[in-house]
Formats: sequence, C-alpha cells, structure tokens
Amino acid sequence: MKILNWRRSVKLPLVLLALSVTLGISMIARAEVGQIDGHIWTASSLDEKRAYLMGVSNVVAVNRALQIKHDMLDPDAAVNRNAAAMDGATIDAAIARIDSWYGGDASKLDTPVLGVIWLGMVKALQ
Repeated sequence: MKILNWRRSVKLPLVLLALSVTLGISMIARAEVGQIDGHIWTASSLDEKRAYLMGVSNVVAVNRALQIKHDMLDPDAAVNRNAAAMDGATIDAAIARIDSWYGGDASKLDTPVLGVIWLGMVKALQ
C-alpha cells in the first residue's frame, strides 16, 4: 500500500512536470519561427547569417535532389532558379549582397531575406 501511494505521489508530479516542460519548450520554439527579415538579418552575427544561408542552401539542394530522383526536374521552378543563382556565389558573397541590399535603408527592413535573395540574386540572372 505504501509503495502504491509513493508511486502515485511521485509519479504524477514528475509526469506533470515533464509535460509542462515539454509544452513550455514547444511554445518557445513556436514563438521563434517566422520569416527572417531585414530587422533580424541586420542584427544577426556573421556566423548566424552563414548558418541561415547554409540552411536555405540545404533545403534547396534536397528539393532539387528529390526532383531529380523522381524525374521531375523543372529548371524554371523557383527552387531551381534559386539554386542556379546560389551556385555561382560563396556564402560570404551572398551575405555581402544581402547586406548591401538592405544598405541602411530602414524602409527595406520589412522585406524577408528570401525575397532579397530572389530580387538581388535570382532576378539578376535574367
């Protein structure tokens, strides 16, 4: 009887604590997800900018690989045009172009970084 009560008295609070921690972490994670715009970009360190662009490049590469695997490669698809634009640039060169695009103009800071990549790199190839 004492063991059963001990299990109830310890197990339930531990389960509730684990649940609340999990929910708390998931709420924080959800709050941080969103578009990266000029406000965030200009406040980011060089390493954060590199990490972001490496992540974007990886997403593009995986998407392209899946298209090739399923024999559905469309060179005019946005993701493939993005890949073509990024192929000729280093991460640091892309950072420089994005930094230059925002260029201290506060009116541009609401533009998402992916939009800047599209306007400044992809459209520039046309």
